[in-house]
Amino acid sequence: MGEIKDNEKAYDEEIAPALLELGKRCEELGMPFLAVAEWAPGQIGRTEASPPETGLAFRIIQYAARATPNFDSLAINLIRYCRTNNIDTSASMFLSRFSKD
Repeated sequence: MGEIKDNEKAYDEEIAPALLELGKRCEELGMPFLAVAEWAPGQIGRTEASPPETGLAFRIIQYAARATPNFDSLAINLIRYCRTNNIDTSASMFLSRFSKD
């Protein structure tokens, strides 16, 4: 248990601030940024910056990082993103079931 607390403390005091600075710099440049660290199984910290024009591949990764461990959240957010952005999902065995048509 001590190792987990040490890892969490190191994340909070060292890693998270460094990631925040990287995220801010990426945001200034208009670049999407995502970093996830797991200091213990199921215990994660996440830093992200995503401009509105972020692409689908990054959104999938972002939604997965946010959804952990809830797969439904990932799927729902991905479906919404594709619908909102008129992304053709007909080639997807899973997503085609949720197309508007």
